[in-house]
Amino acid sequence: MKMSRKTKECPGCAMEIDADETICPICQYEFSEQKSNIVWIGMALLAISLIYPVYLLIKKLVTSLF
Repeated sequence: MKMSRKTKECPGCAMEIDADETICPICQYEFSEQKSNIVWIGMALLAISLIYPVYLLIKKLVTSLF
């Protein structure tokens, strides 16, 4: 029985390499890690934390006019 290993295709040279590799041994393409999702979540939380207080301030100013 043959054991199949997980592989992925390098976008730089189209070679099948081990899924655990971070750099293609053929063309030296560097695979990005899954950290990009964490960066986007962090940026979204930062944006919300900056926008929400401004929203509350505007809401307070508008309600005080009436």
